[in-house]
Amino acid sequence: MNDVFTAALVHDLRGLESGMTAMATKGPEDREGPGADYGGGEFQGPKGKVYHRAREVLAFWHAPDNDTHARMWIAFVVNHPHEFLLENLDDFSVASLRQKAESALSKVPDSNRVAWTNEALQLKPMGKWYLGVRDWLQGSE
Repeated sequence: MNDVFTAALVHDLRGLESGMTAMATKGPEDREGPGADYGGGEFQGPKGKVYHRAREVLAFWHAPDNDTHARMWIAFVVNHPHEFLLENLDDFSVASLRQKAESALSKVPDSNRVAWTNEALQLKPMGKWYLGVRDWLQGSE
Protein backbone atom coordinates (compact mmCIF):
# COMPACT_ATOMS: atom_id res chain seq x y z
CA MET A 1 0.00 0.00 0.00
CA ASN A 2 2.86 2.39 0.70
CA ASP A 3 3.85 2.22 -2.96
CA VAL A 4 0.32 3.22 -3.96
CA PHE A 5 0.28 6.17 -1.57
CA THR A 6 3.79 7.21 -2.62
CA ALA A 7 2.74 7.10 -6.29
CA ALA A 8 -0.16 9.41 -5.41
CA LEU A 9 2.36 11.83 -3.86
CA VAL A 10 4.82 11.62 -6.77
CA HIS A 11 2.09 12.19 -9.37
CA ASP A 12 0.15 14.69 -7.25
CA LEU A 13 -3.06 12.67 -7.49
CA ARG A 14 -5.09 14.86 -5.17
CA GLY A 15 -8.26 13.50 -6.71
CA LEU A 16 -7.66 10.43 -4.54
CA GLU A 17 -7.74 12.51 -1.36
CA SER A 18 -11.13 11.42 -0.07
CA GLY A 19 -10.33 7.73 -0.46
CA MET A 20 -6.92 8.22 1.10
CA THR A 21 -8.45 10.13 4.01
CA ALA A 22 -10.56 7.10 4.82
CA MET A 23 -7.41 4.94 4.73
CA ALA A 24 -5.20 7.28 6.77
CA THR A 25 -4.22 6.69 10.37
CA LYS A 26 -5.24 9.47 12.74
CA GLY A 27 -1.74 9.61 14.26
CA PRO A 28 1.46 7.64 14.80
CA GLU A 29 -0.06 5.69 17.69
CA ASP A 30 -2.63 4.02 15.43
CA ARG A 31 -1.95 0.44 14.43
CA GLU A 32 -1.21 0.22 10.73
CA GLY A 33 -3.11 -2.22 8.55
CA PRO A 34 -1.49 -5.23 6.90
CA GLY A 35 0.23 -4.91 3.56
CA ALA A 36 1.78 -1.50 4.19
CA ASP A 37 5.15 -2.51 2.77
CA TYR A 38 4.19 -5.54 0.71
CA GLY A 39 1.29 -7.05 -1.15
CA GLY A 40 2.05 -10.74 -0.83
CA GLY A 41 1.31 -13.32 1.77
CA GLU A 42 -2.09 -13.24 3.36
CA PHE A 43 -2.87 -9.63 2.51
CA GLN A 44 -6.60 -9.47 1.80
CA GLY A 45 -6.75 -5.88 0.60
CA PRO A 46 -6.92 -2.52 2.32
CA LYS A 47 -10.69 -2.29 2.92
CA GLY A 48 -11.32 -1.12 6.46
CA LYS A 49 -7.59 -0.73 7.20
CA VAL A 50 -5.58 2.42 7.89
CA TYR A 51 -2.05 3.37 6.89
CA HIS A 52 0.54 5.85 8.08
CA ARG A 53 1.79 6.63 4.56
CA ALA A 54 -1.68 7.81 3.55
CA ARG A 55 -1.63 10.25 6.48
CA GLU A 56 1.85 11.43 5.52
CA VAL A 57 0.86 12.08 1.90
CA LEU A 58 -2.26 13.97 2.94
CA ALA A 59 -0.15 16.14 5.25
CA PHE A 60 2.15 17.07 2.34
CA TRP A 61 -0.84 18.19 0.33
CA HIS A 62 -1.99 20.47 3.14
CA ALA A 63 1.31 22.03 4.22
CA PRO A 64 0.49 25.66 5.04
CA ASP A 65 3.80 27.22 3.91
CA ASN A 66 7.20 26.51 2.37
CA ASP A 67 8.98 26.14 5.71
CA THR A 68 6.51 23.54 6.94
CA HIS A 69 6.62 21.73 3.61
CA ALA A 70 10.43 21.59 3.67
CA ARG A 71 10.50 20.37 7.27
CA MET A 72 7.98 17.67 6.39
CA TRP A 73 10.19 16.47 3.54
CA ILE A 74 13.19 16.39 5.86
CA ALA A 75 11.26 14.31 8.39
CA PHE A 76 10.00 12.02 5.64
CA VAL A 77 13.51 11.42 4.26
CA VAL A 78 14.98 10.87 7.72
CA ASN A 79 12.24 8.34 8.53
CA HIS A 80 12.33 6.61 5.14
CA PRO A 81 15.93 6.95 3.90
CA HIS A 82 15.82 3.67 1.97
CA GLU A 83 13.41 5.32 -0.45
CA PHE A 84 16.02 7.94 -1.36
CA LEU A 85 19.15 5.80 -1.85
CA LEU A 86 21.52 7.10 -4.52
CA GLU A 87 22.09 3.66 -6.02
CA ASN A 88 18.36 3.47 -6.79
CA LEU A 89 18.15 6.73 -8.73
CA ASP A 90 17.45 4.84 -11.94
CA ASP A 91 14.19 3.75 -10.30
CA PHE A 92 11.50 6.22 -11.37
CA SER A 93 9.87 6.46 -7.94
CA VAL A 94 13.19 7.14 -6.17
CA ALA A 95 14.20 9.79 -8.68
CA SER A 96 10.74 11.37 -8.56
CA LEU A 97 10.64 11.40 -4.75
CA ARG A 98 14.07 13.02 -4.60
CA GLN A 99 12.97 15.58 -7.18
CA LYS A 100 9.83 16.43 -5.16
CA ALA A 101 11.86 16.76 -1.97
CA GLU A 102 14.53 18.86 -3.67
CA SER A 103 11.88 21.17 -5.09
CA ALA A 104 10.44 21.78 -1.61
CA LEU A 105 13.87 22.18 -0.01
CA SER A 106 15.00 24.66 -2.66
CA LYS A 107 12.33 27.10 -1.46
CA VAL A 108 13.97 27.63 1.94
CA PRO A 109 17.38 29.08 2.80
CA ASP A 110 20.23 26.55 2.83
CA SER A 111 20.99 27.45 6.43
CA ASN A 112 17.46 26.38 7.45
CA ARG A 113 17.75 23.17 5.44
CA VAL A 114 20.98 22.24 7.23
CA ALA A 115 19.72 23.23 10.69
CA TRP A 116 16.41 21.39 10.29
CA THR A 117 18.16 18.31 8.91
CA ASN A 118 20.62 18.26 11.80
CA GLU A 119 17.73 18.64 14.24
CA ALA A 120 15.86 15.72 12.65
CA LEU A 121 18.99 13.56 12.59
CA GLN A 122 19.51 14.12 16.30
CA LEU A 123 16.03 12.74 16.92
CA LYS A 124 16.45 9.84 14.48
CA PRO A 125 20.00 9.18 13.31
CA MET A 126 20.52 7.48 9.95
CA GLY A 127 22.62 4.34 9.73
CA LYS A 128 25.93 4.32 7.88
CA TRP A 129 24.21 2.80 4.85
CA TYR A 130 22.48 6.12 4.30
CA LEU A 131 25.41 8.55 4.39
CA GLY A 132 24.75 9.57 0.78
CA VAL A 133 21.11 10.29 1.58
CA ARG A 134 22.13 12.33 4.63
CA ASP A 135 24.67 14.35 2.62
CA TRP A 136 22.11 15.01 -0.12
CA LEU A 137 19.52 16.04 2.46
CA GLN A 138 21.96 18.50 4.04
CA GLY A 139 22.71 19.93 0.61
CA SER A 140 26.35 18.82 0.70
CA GLU A 141 26.17 16.02 -1.85
